[in-house]
Amino acid sequence: MADKSREAIDYFFQHLTDEFIPLARIGVEFLSEAAKSERIKERQQQRFEMVRQFYCWLLREAQQRGEVRPDVDVEPAAELMMALNEGILVLSVAGLRQSNLETLKAAYINFLNSGLACSTSSLFTPLAAVATNGSTPRNGTYEQGDH
Repeated sequence: MADKSREAIDYFFQHLTDEFIPLARIGVEFLSEAAKSERIKERQQQRFEMVRQFYCWLLREAQQRGEVRPDVDVEPAAELMMALNEGILVLSVAGLRQSNLETLKAAYINFLNSGLACSTSSLFTPLAAVATNGSTPRNGTYEQGDH
């Protein structure tokens, strides 16, 4: 991944250290309160939209440099990166994360590299492009052997 992308991932993982977890807990609480308060939901939407736009920009820049496959649909890829971040954050805040941060960060980067830059297949190719035998997905996924 490009230096900009690595810096963004480094920045995210720096905020999972023990000294930042109390602040992260507050963020998770605000996220859960968004379901109850329209005002908080609007603030969370603004925050997430800024992150979404940032990831889209990073991915498009990398795509233009040839570091991300041209068939990658940037918006869903950015959304998945956001979901990974939020999931890792929630596991960390709840004390449920089992992997240490360095191991998890390496796995995160390898996961993105495999899906974004691999020349044989992409984690972010639309399902219609993945299906080769005309099967249809069930609940957004294919049964084993369907594709």
